[in-house]
Amino acid sequence: MQAVILAGGFGTRLKSILDKIETIKPMAPVNNKPFLEHLINLSKKIKEITI
Repeated sequence: MQAVILAGGFGTRLKSILDKIETIKPMAPVNNKPFLEHLINLSKKIKEITI
């Protein structure tokens, strides 16, 4: 099984938050882990992930 994680965009709706922590949208912390890590962990059954 394959998956595609869409991690692009300018993050304009999160700009006020992302500017304070100086990071990009997929790496924004959620419960002390980057958001992208949460997505990958939820996809453990998937053998190939394209970001």
